Amino acid sequence: MQMMMLWGGRSVPRIGIGTWAAGGPARWRDTATIYGEVDDIRSQAALAMAYEIGARVFDTAAAY
Repeated sequence: MQMMMLWGGRSVPRIGIGTWAAGGPARWRDTATIYGEVDDIRSQAALAMAYEIGARVFDTAAAY
């Protein structure tokens, strides 16, 4: 398995998942944008599956 080095020197598997949408809808002036409503049960299942297949990087950034 390929590994990558994090800023603090820790090495983790090079498998990650973007999780911003799991946080719920982005709002702009009280209007839901982009993802709409989110099902927490499905989000939790997706996170568990990602971890099970080796993901150790969970990206929570709302924007870059």
